[in-house]
Amino acid sequence: MNKSFLKKMIAMMLSICILLSLSSCVERTVVEEYPEEDSQVTDSQSDDANVESNEATTSETSKVDSATGSTATSGTNSNKPATSSNSQSKKPTSLTKAQVMAKMPKSLKGTTLTYMYWWDPKTQMEGEAIKKFEKETGIKVKSIVVPYNDFQQELAARIAANQAPDLVRLLGNQSWQISSLQPITNSGFNFNDSAWDQQLMKDYTFNGNIYATNLKKSAISDVAVIYYNKKALEEADMEDPYTIWKKNPSKWTWKKFWSMCDEFVAANRKQSGYAGATFEYGDAYVRSLGGGCYSFDASKGKFVNILGEKATSDGWKVTLDAIERGWLLNSHDETKFDQGKVLFFWSGPFSARKLDARQKALKDRNRLGVVPLPTDSKYQVMYEYTAFGIPQGAKNAAAAPYYLRYVLDQSSYNMDNVYYNAQAREVVDYACSKTNRFYGNGTVDGLRDALYASGSKQVDKVLNSYKGAVQDFVNKDNERIKLFSK
Repeated sequence: MNKSFLKKMIAMMLSICILLSLSSCVERTVVEEYPEEDSQVTDSQSDDANVESNEATTSETSKVDSATGSTATSGTNSNKPATSSNSQSKKPTSLTKAQVMAKMPKSLKGTTLTYMYWWDPKTQMEGEAIKKFEKETGIKVKSIVVPYNDFQQELAARIAANQAPDLVRLLGNQSWQISSLQPITNSGFNFNDSAWDQQLMKDYTFNGNIYATNLKKSAISDVAVIYYNKKALEEADMEDPYTIWKKNPSKWTWKKFWSMCDEFVAANRKQSGYAGATFEYGDAYVRSLGGGCYSFDASKGKFVNILGEKATSDGWKVTLDAIERGWLLNSHDETKFDQGKVLFFWSGPFSARKLDARQKALKDRNRLGVVPLPTDSKYQVMYEYTAFGIPQGAKNAAAAPYYLRYVLDQSSYNMDNVYYNAQAREVVDYACSKTNRFYGNGTVDGLRDALYASGSKQVDKVLNSYKGAVQDFVNKDNERIKLFSK
């Protein structure tokens, strides 16, 4: 054989081997770098995820509850959450509900998840999804119903008695609520996924720990909207606010809202007991401007005093002036709205839901209208923060994230059946899509009463007199969050 030909053949074979080796290395590198992007989840992959989700099942997480002084354990013998509160994947994922549920640890099947709320979710819109969740996962959901006003006190008592629920609905991100919770990442679940509301979780992040969550496109979000009595509107011969908004959103402003309140009062000859609007929260307009008493600044990780903001002063002046003109009731009265003596009603999305009993008579006669907040609002106000947390001492914390991922997902419902008509769904969906959300955290004792008593001309004087009290409250709240998050 020609020696030259033989040398060429050997060189060619060596080149092929080198190329094959390089190809194998590249393929292996790609697979290792993007392990979670495969949309096909097999049984073996699910089993691997089960192992990962239960890496810390050999020891319990114990923590002293700063609110009760008791030591609470989080986890059971078979489903203990991870001990690290920051065990989040650095690489964000974008998993479907089905992919997440396929990764649920098999050991959770046959367990019970206790959910504490101020009403029974099984009788509300969640009932439809809860039944599906129980059937598909084998996890039983037990409801603990506690009166709204007693909720935090009852939660602390249950934790102290080693009877903590596994999941709670939160009233807000005040420190006195967070003190009864543990970081949600103690569950061992990875919340670094595009489905979860990352902004809300920042609003519930204290000293680097996340204490509550919700889905970004959640089926349950308590955004504020405005209802109107269609019959009262027709009898006053007034233009429909929903039509105004649909034709030209820029025309649906707070100026238009207040002018319609004035028009309604005039159409009813300024009779006693009639008014343009009732606000379930008296500072609703103030918050739409970004004003209030104090708020949590997620970028700073602490509460801040916003009493001195121009939005607070302007908002209260307009609110109190509206009361003095008879446009706004000085105390909330839902009955007068139902009777047609009040045109507008500011509240959350509850009345828009088919199963909610509020405004049932109006809904049965198709007399309840819904419209978003005026479009010149600086913020989409939240009626309440719709957030969910895991209490200290939860015995089945590992099941809570899977319950939330399933029950909060819109795909778990026939959304057309959730709301009482298409208009209600459209408006609530629109409000939920807004990213400029604002809650505001509350007030100090006596401030609102002082504002109502003094009137619109004395707003700045009253606010100035409370600056010290609010700052003292903020300082104490910031000190408190340092204690309970250690």
